[in-house]
Amino acid sequence: MKRFLLAALLAAVIAPFAAKAQVKPDDRDWSRFSYYASDNALVKNRPVAVLFGDSITSMWYSLDKNWLNAHSFLGRGISGQTTMHMLPRFRPDVLDLNPEYVVILAGINDIARNNGRIKVENIFGNLVSMVELARALGIKPVMCTVLPAREIGWRKQIGDPRPGIDSLNALIRNYSEANNIPLADYHTAMKTEDGAMIPAYEADAVHPNIEGYKVMEEVLLKTLGMTEVQSPEAATSSMPILTPQAPKTPKVNGPKVFGVRPGSPFLYRIPATGERPMNFEAEGLPKGLKLNSRTGIITGKIKKEGRWTVTLKAKNSLGTGERTLRIIAGDEICLTPPLGWNSWNVWGNSVSQEKVLRSAKALVESGLADCGWSYINIDDGWQGIRGGKGNAIQPNSKFPDMQGLADEIHGMGLRFGIYSGPWTGTYAGHIGETCDNPDGTYDFITKGLCDSVYKLDRSKLDRKIVRYFGKYSFVKADVAQWVKWGVDYLKYDWYPNDEVHAAEMAEALDGCGRDIVYSLSNHAPFAQAPVWHRLSNAWRTTDDIRDTWSSVRRIGFDMQDRWAPFHTPGHWPDADMLVVGKVGWGPKSRDSRLTADEQYTHISLWALLASPLLIGCDLENLDPFTFGLLSNTEVLDVNQDPLGLQASKVSEGVYVKPLEDGGLAVGLFNTGDTPAQIGFSPRRLGLFGKMTVRDLWRQLDLGDLDIDSNWNAQVAPHGVILLRISPKN
Repeated sequence: MKRFLLAALLAAVIAPFAAKAQVKPDDRDWSRFSYYASDNALVKNRPVAVLFGDSITSMWYSLDKNWLNAHSFLGRGISGQTTMHMLPRFRPDVLDLNPEYVVILAGINDIARNNGRIKVENIFGNLVSMVELARALGIKPVMCTVLPAREIGWRKQIGDPRPGIDSLNALIRNYSEANNIPLADYHTAMKTEDGAMIPAYEADAVHPNIEGYKVMEEVLLKTLGMTEVQSPEAATSSMPILTPQAPKTPKVNGPKVFGVRPGSPFLYRIPATGERPMNFEAEGLPKGLKLNSRTGIITGKIKKEGRWTVTLKAKNSLGTGERTLRIIAGDEICLTPPLGWNSWNVWGNSVSQEKVLRSAKALVESGLADCGWSYINIDDGWQGIRGGKGNAIQPNSKFPDMQGLADEIHGMGLRFGIYSGPWTGTYAGHIGETCDNPDGTYDFITKGLCDSVYKLDRSKLDRKIVRYFGKYSFVKADVAQWVKWGVDYLKYDWYPNDEVHAAEMAEALDGCGRDIVYSLSNHAPFAQAPVWHRLSNAWRTTDDIRDTWSSVRRIGFDMQDRWAPFHTPGHWPDADMLVVGKVGWGPKSRDSRLTADEQYTHISLWALLASPLLIGCDLENLDPFTFGLLSNTEVLDVNQDPLGLQASKVSEGVYVKPLEDGGLAVGLFNTGDTPAQIGFSPRRLGLFGKMTVRDLWRQLDLGDLDIDSNWNAQVAPHGVILLRISPKN
């Protein structure tokens, strides 16, 4: 009955004030009452508050939407609207959403547009209409003073707006006090002595900048009696952290399937977030494997082929978390895309044993290993000269104890990777797998055309001179050395990849008695896609990535679609390493040049593509934003889904990846430079029955999916909304 009376009540309350208005609003403003219709349709849980207003409110959401989302506040502002425009959309954008509070901030456009004809009392009357409608339906209204303004640039003919603002604010304050309605007094908090906005808070004469909105946020929380849910550092950051903090109760993460060859050493660290100390259990382990219950590290060997379903458990004083892991002993390894770290994008050729070991420790201490990241891979720069029992490549002086390094990495439950290439020299100018001399000596080294770590001296010789295939191969000798050290991953790098040299290394690795993930690099010609799928576990589909939007966009959106048919468990097209956090390709690191939205797009797209995910930043200096990007286990689950399928582009900006549980991961991407509405038709995706929609970055259920209605949302420039659509139990 309450909703039945709404239309009559709305008309009765509005009519006395709307009839007195003498201004004729623009037609475009009257046509936008359904502007938020698609967003409103997704709201299933009761919001704490709806912020209802004009461009000041819409800009608030644009500049600091993470803060609004963190407090369960919805922004419903439309640029240019007066209080009369707002009255008819008060029902769909506020009342139908049934928030606990509605925060009404409006009036400046009335003052700007009326050329002095409309009385301040009429503007105030429209505000009161909305206040009383909310109260009549059990929604708590919050009145707001109009922000200070020294002038209104697009309506200079009205003269000084400050007298009108002061008069309207006086009416608002009096009504708020007389009727016991909370008041967010932004005007007092942000004005100078002469009634203008404090310059430090000003984006233009009317709108605040981010610092101004921070003041407004403080005022609003105080008005509502709420406390800040983010740290001050995070709240003032221009890099919004969407990933919630992991709970203190245990949660087991990581892949749901793991492949091993019979007789090969088995190493698996149970990834689990939660408060330490923590104990681990593994029910149903196959014969030959054992668990260290304190560290959660599983080791041993499985002698025979088979499949086992193991229940992994993590326990602390607060509870127990568990997850099922399928262990498959057979011909295939690398049944999910590798998750780990590689040294190149941060350290380049300045990599050293000390830096690699510190990175491994940081992966564990930061908590990223608890989210499933497991590989520590050395890129180009470790190689010295040939020697030892098999005349294999020995490490240079930057790596004084490669065996000790591998042992320490394995002791943390992590896997150890290394780099090489089939040319006589690598990209950086170190020796490779082939040589022109049967004794394994290299002319550029014997002639002194190298530095102290046996890297070709570019001041004496062009490094491209060594980029050719030598007469003699040392592949078997080097693989034997890597097995002795305990290598788990090989990046094999040259251009263009060719079948002969790729097959030579594949044969050596297959017969070595150890599971070594074989990754081809830089890059694989598409015409031979079946070859790379047959010979390797991963292959680069592109040249090197850089930390620019043009690079991420070109590689991610333009160069991956054709590889989709070749995605299968154990075989992964590789879109290259990640360029988030502090990168540098040398001795000094710096922040990635990608914006926050571009970094969310980067991680989201690579997850949907089922590409290997190799962190390329300085792990010792992880900022909270980068940690949030890399620690979202629900996003990582999309990448690690056992089906191993690559997302397909189904329409402009919409990528869909089928998941093992019958659901879908959906990415809504805006590659343009302005905000855009992007969406999909559930029925066209083949969805039916009851489904739920979840925001993966925020780890927040958005409600049930209406399969008969289009699903649309506004996506920021270069940004993404990443969803999981799951069958409802």
